[in-house]
Amino acid sequence: MYVQAEDTWVRQGEAGLAADVALQRAALHYYERQDWQSALAAARTAARSAPAQEDPRLRAHSRLIEGAAALELANAGQAPVSNDGLAAVAADPWSATDAALNESLELYERLGAPLSAA
Repeated sequence: MYVQAEDTWVRQGEAGLAADVALQRAALHYYERQDWQSALAAARTAARSAPAQEDPRLRAHSRLIEGAAALELANAGQAPVSNDGLAAVAADPWSATDAALNESLELYERLGAPLSAA
Protein backbone atom coordinates (compact mmCIF):
# COMPACT_ATOMS: atom_id res chain seq x y z
CA MET A 1 0.00 0.00 0.00
CA TYR A 2 2.77 2.49 0.89
CA VAL A 3 4.75 1.68 -2.25
CA GLN A 4 1.64 2.23 -4.38
CA ALA A 5 0.95 5.55 -2.67
CA GLU A 6 4.55 6.62 -3.14
CA ASP A 7 4.44 5.67 -6.84
CA THR A 8 1.17 7.57 -7.29
CA TRP A 9 2.62 10.74 -5.76
CA VAL A 10 5.72 10.44 -7.94
CA ARG A 11 3.60 10.04 -11.09
CA GLN A 12 1.55 13.06 -10.10
CA GLY A 13 4.66 15.17 -9.58
CA GLU A 14 4.24 15.40 -5.81
CA ALA A 15 7.81 14.64 -4.78
CA GLY A 16 7.32 16.01 -1.25
CA LEU A 17 4.38 13.71 -0.56
CA ALA A 18 6.27 10.77 -2.08
CA ALA A 19 9.23 11.46 0.22
CA ASP A 20 6.91 11.64 3.24
CA VAL A 21 5.42 8.27 2.30
CA ALA A 22 8.91 6.80 1.92
CA LEU A 23 9.73 8.06 5.42
CA GLN A 24 6.52 6.53 6.80
CA ARG A 25 7.39 3.25 5.08
CA ALA A 26 10.88 3.36 6.62
CA ALA A 27 9.40 3.91 10.08
CA LEU A 28 6.92 1.07 9.58
CA HIS A 29 9.67 -1.37 8.56
CA TYR A 30 12.01 -0.23 11.34
CA TYR A 31 9.71 0.15 14.35
CA GLU A 32 6.91 -2.30 13.62
CA ARG A 33 8.39 -5.04 11.44
CA GLN A 34 12.05 -4.83 12.44
CA ASP A 35 12.88 -5.37 8.77
CA TRP A 36 16.19 -3.54 8.71
CA GLN A 37 16.93 -3.94 4.98
CA SER A 38 13.54 -2.53 3.95
CA ALA A 39 13.77 0.25 6.53
CA LEU A 40 17.22 1.20 5.25
CA ALA A 41 16.09 1.24 1.61
CA ALA A 42 13.01 3.37 2.32
CA ALA A 43 14.94 5.76 4.55
CA ARG A 44 17.59 6.20 1.85
CA THR A 45 14.89 6.92 -0.71
CA ALA A 46 13.43 9.60 1.53
CA ALA A 47 16.80 11.08 2.53
CA ARG A 48 18.06 11.29 -1.05
CA SER A 49 14.88 12.81 -2.43
CA ALA A 50 14.91 16.38 -3.71
CA PRO A 51 12.45 17.54 -1.01
CA ALA A 52 14.76 16.20 1.73
CA GLN A 53 17.53 18.44 0.44
CA GLU A 54 15.32 21.44 1.18
CA ASP A 55 13.50 20.17 4.27
CA PRO A 56 15.86 19.58 7.22
CA ARG A 57 13.09 17.92 9.25
CA LEU A 58 12.47 15.31 6.55
CA ARG A 59 16.18 14.74 6.06
CA ALA A 60 16.85 14.46 9.81
CA HIS A 61 14.12 11.87 10.34
CA SER A 62 15.17 9.91 7.25
CA ARG A 63 18.86 9.90 8.16
CA LEU A 64 18.05 8.83 11.73
CA ILE A 65 16.16 5.75 10.53
CA GLU A 66 18.80 5.11 7.87
CA GLY A 67 21.56 5.14 10.47
CA ALA A 68 19.61 3.07 12.98
CA ALA A 69 18.74 0.42 10.38
CA ALA A 70 22.35 0.30 9.15
CA LEU A 71 23.48 -0.10 12.78
CA GLU A 72 21.10 -3.04 13.28
CA LEU A 73 22.43 -4.68 10.12
CA ALA A 74 26.05 -4.12 11.12
CA ASN A 75 25.39 -5.55 14.60
CA ALA A 76 23.85 -8.61 12.95
CA GLY A 77 26.85 -8.97 10.64
CA GLN A 78 24.71 -8.42 7.54
CA ALA A 79 25.66 -6.32 4.54
CA PRO A 80 23.13 -3.67 3.65
CA VAL A 81 21.50 -4.05 0.26
CA SER A 82 21.38 -0.98 -1.95
CA ASN A 83 18.11 0.33 -3.35
CA ASP A 84 18.81 -1.44 -6.65
CA GLY A 85 18.97 -4.82 -4.86
CA LEU A 86 22.75 -5.23 -4.99
CA ALA A 87 24.77 -5.84 -1.85
CA ALA A 88 26.46 -2.63 -0.80
CA VAL A 89 30.19 -3.05 -0.49
CA ALA A 90 31.81 -0.84 2.12
CA ALA A 91 35.31 -1.06 3.50
CA ASP A 92 33.96 0.05 6.85
CA PRO A 93 30.28 -0.79 7.46
CA TRP A 94 30.28 1.52 10.46
CA SER A 95 31.25 4.66 8.53
CA ALA A 96 27.92 5.02 6.70
CA THR A 97 26.07 4.38 9.95
CA ASP A 98 28.13 6.99 11.76
CA ALA A 99 27.68 9.54 8.98
CA ALA A 100 23.89 9.11 8.90
CA LEU A 101 23.49 9.34 12.67
CA ASN A 102 25.83 12.32 13.00
CA GLU A 103 24.10 14.21 10.20
CA SER A 104 20.74 13.51 11.81
CA LEU A 105 22.00 14.80 15.16
CA GLU A 106 23.38 17.98 13.55
CA LEU A 107 20.10 18.62 11.72
CA TYR A 108 18.05 18.15 14.89
CA GLU A 109 20.36 20.56 16.73
CA ARG A 110 19.96 23.16 13.96
CA LEU A 111 16.19 22.73 14.14
CA GLY A 112 16.36 23.34 17.89
CA ALA A 113 14.86 19.93 18.55
CA PRO A 114 16.49 17.45 20.90
CA LEU A 115 17.20 14.07 19.37
CA SER A 116 14.95 12.55 22.01
CA ALA A 117 12.03 14.29 20.28
CA ALA A 118 12.62 12.30 17.09
